[in-house]
Formats: sequence, structure tokens, C-alpha cells
Amino acid sequence: MTHDSIEQLIDLLNKGELSDRVFVAALTEVVHFAKVWMEEPKGGIAGEGSYEFFFITNGSPLYVAAVLDMVNDLHVFVKNDHRGKGYLTKAMHEGVLPWLYQSGRKKQRVTFEESKVLDYCVRNWGFSKTGDFEAKKDLSIYSKVPKITLNHQGLSWDAVGEIRRKMDRAKLYLQMVREQVQMAYGDCNELYIETIQQDIEYIPGEVEELIEKSNRAQPPIPLLIDQVRSLK
Repeated sequence: MTHDSIEQLIDLLNKGELSDRVFVAALTEVVHFAKVWMEEPKGGIAGEGSYEFFFITNGSPLYVAAVLDMVNDLHVFVKNDHRGKGYLTKAMHEGVLPWLYQSGRKKQRVTFEESKVLDYCVRNWGFSKTGDFEAKKDLSIYSKVPKITLNHQGLSWDAVGEIRRKMDRAKLYLQMVREQVQMAYGDCNELYIETIQQDIEYIPGEVEELIEKSNRAQPPIPLLIDQVRSLK
């Protein structure tokens, strides 16, 4: 993935787009963890699936930087207008690296195309140079950081509609497979394809129940006395 593609991703998110393929939960006030599907899944492609990103804000609702977690490396991008302001360094120390440690990662490796970026990483992030364009860090330094938990925001009713459409497509693909097998071998009930189709039908309704349960758990918003009077 290139810098340009990550910048484009940030710009689309800042416009409120891609909500059907980018799923976000806050780690801290300025670091959001996300599962990102760059495109609709096609199947049959090696390594196809979601990417794990950390999106970073400058305290506003807009993202100004991103960190792509490739496990054995981190791909970091900061928008031009927001470089040199410390947003990335703060996010790395307070959110990204502690979260990786708490997720079970003992060390983190990073690679670079420019030596000046390597020097920046060593100076500001506490990495140790291990090669001309490579550095590593022992993440146990974050062992005393309090447990970081994702702040889940729940789903909108519009999201349920998108989930329902995805489940409908999944059912139709299963139907295609079932009919293909039937025409080749006759009824193959032992494959349980029809049962799986029926199970999929329940998923949107169960998501709706999650939303309703979450809404019921929210404390009621107190009304001001004059608001109460206006209702009488």
C-alpha cells in the first residue's frame, strides 16, 4: 500500500464515506483502531481480507495521520499540513505501541526508505537501529500502561440495512453452490448448505436486537424543568 492510497483513504473517511467497508472503534481520544476493507471481497485472491489501521486525529473529528499495522512492519503516513506537530509521536506512545504490546506483541520492527526517517524514529519513538534502514523496539517498556480497551460506538439503523444486503448476497452465493452441487450429484444434504443459509437469515435480526439492547442501556437524558412544563 502506498502513501497516496493511505492519504486517499484518510480523505474519504474525513468525508464520511466508506462506512460500509471501514469499521472503527476508539482506543484513545486521538487514536482510533480500524478494520479496513479496501474493496469488496472477490475470493480466490491470496491474502485477501481486511487491513488493520490506527487513524490519528489532532483533537478534532478529522484524521490527520494513519499507521498501517503489517505485524512485522508499520507503514506510517502523516498529511503534509500536520507534520512536525507531534501528533504521531504522541499517538505512538499513548495508543499504538501500548495497544500492540497488550495484544501480545513483544517487539516491533519498522523499516524505512530514507535514513532521515529512521533517525526520526530512533529519536522520537525510542527504537534502536538494527540496520541501515531498519529498527526495532522492545515493547515491554509499556508493561505498566493501564489496560487500553476499545470504546465501541455501536451501529446505526442504516448500518443494519447494509448488513442485511451483505447477508442477502452471502445467501445467494450459498444457493449457487448448493444448486451447482445438486445438479452434479443430486441432493447432498450432508453438506448442510441450506441450514447455513437459514442461519444467515437470523444475523440482521440479531444485530437489531444488539442495537435495541444498547439503546435501552443508555441512561435517560434529564429534562430541564421548563422543558417538562412545555410537554404538559
